[in-house]
Amino acid sequence: MNEYFTDPSLRGGFDAMYYWDQFHPILAAIVILLVGWIIALIVAAGVKKLLQKLNTNHRLSSATGHKPNIENLLSKLVFWFVIILAVVGALNVLNISGVSDPFSNMVSRVLAFIPNLLAAVAVGFIGWILAGLVKAGLTNVLARTEMDEMLSNEVGVGSLSSNIGEIFYWLVLLLFLPIVLSILGLTGLLIPVQNMVNEVVAYLPNLLIAGV
Repeated sequence: MNEYFTDPSLRGGFDAMYYWDQFHPILAAIVILLVGWIIALIVAAGVKKLLQKLNTNHRLSSATGHKPNIENLLSKLVFWFVIILAVVGALNVLNISGVSDPFSNMVSRVLAFIPNLLAAVAVGFIGWILAGLVKAGLTNVLARTEMDEMLSNEVGVGSLSSNIGEIFYWLVLLLFLPIVLSILGLTGLLIPVQNMVNEVVAYLPNLLIAGV
């Protein structure tokens, strides 16, 4: 009986406000998804252009010897993250908490992890810059001496200065790797890497003495 008075459709009448109340959450959810899709495209394109200006792919390929397309990968990750935010907003508007709660929890964890990720990227970037400076410095210093040519000719290999610079380049990166893993909270990888770094550092004095 109460539905007869609250629902105009049961009385054969037409109430625009009633139907608006029923359908405007659906329209709002569609608008949120469309706006989120547009924002995702814009942000992803901006991230890709920024990475292209930084010449990220070329720098990584020079450092690792591979050609990863990190620009496309990061732009796609940003795109889908914004899309997930739009989906969570649309589900909340539709009051479908059973579906939106898992997405909301995932987004909250990702947002909470972003500061650690940025800190890890910053430390890794500093380590990469320092490793490059050490490599360039050692290569230039050894190249200016006759020791490089003498040892290279004796051993029968290429430029020894570049090889030594490459070794110290990866050694500096290895020293920064435990810091990055610690910031990211990857304890499962941190312990074996830390043990490996400790063994390498402990072995360096023996290696230097043997070289002398």
